[in-house]
Amino acid sequence: MKYVIGDLHGNFAALDALVAQLGLQAADELIFLGDYLDKTSGTRETLARLHQLRAKHACTFLLGNHEYVWDQFLREGREDRREFLLHYGGLETLREFDPEPERLLEPERRKHLKDLLKDYLDLISACRPYVIVKGYLAIHAGLKPEQLNQEPLVIEEANFFLRPERMDLEQKYLGRLVVVGGHTHLATEPALHGGYLNIDLGAGYGGYLAALQIEQNTVIRSDGKRFEL
Repeated sequence: MKYVIGDLHGNFAALDALVAQLGLQAADELIFLGDYLDKTSGTRETLARLHQLRAKHACTFLLGNHEYVWDQFLREGREDRREFLLHYGGLETLREFDPEPERLLEPERRKHLKDLLKDYLDLISACRPYVIVKGYLAIHAGLKPEQLNQEPLVIEEANFFLRPERMDLEQKYLGRLVVVGGHTHLATEPALHGGYLNIDLGAGYGGYLAALQIEQNTVIRSDGKRFEL
């Protein structure tokens, strides 16, 4: 079985609950849509659980906008990305390392911060921008309308930050692949359109984590509720 899993945002309790609901077998494959940290403070626990899952199953990790920003900030020295981290959950990622986490974002502490987040940076290095699996294109946020007929697909920064109101939600990629993504928490149930499926059910806000079961076309929520598509 293949599963596409929504935005985690450090909510390891929701990940534990979802994994228990899925009843995973050794041959199952997991595709994660990105945004593994930020917004909640379960940094070490979340990274440890992802490492454990990776050791037991074939896992594909996709790049979320938070990974994109952290990578630019830490590896490329993009100081302008500091504001994003300050305002969109980066401090929660760092809080378990320092009671005043904003200090860790100062330039003189960059090497120390890289050491603290080494496991996260290693995960980011393994991330892919998107993956095609059966009738779906899995990507963190989505595609711009002009990309829906683009082959090969050329990924842009916008693909990690795109909101549904800037997409054509009814058209499939290449006329045959439904875009499945997260990034925008719309509701506590999956949002399905003709060409787009959103499975961000709010784990970053203390809500649910969801997985799309590809072969059965079913979304499974971390509390056990199932949604047939």
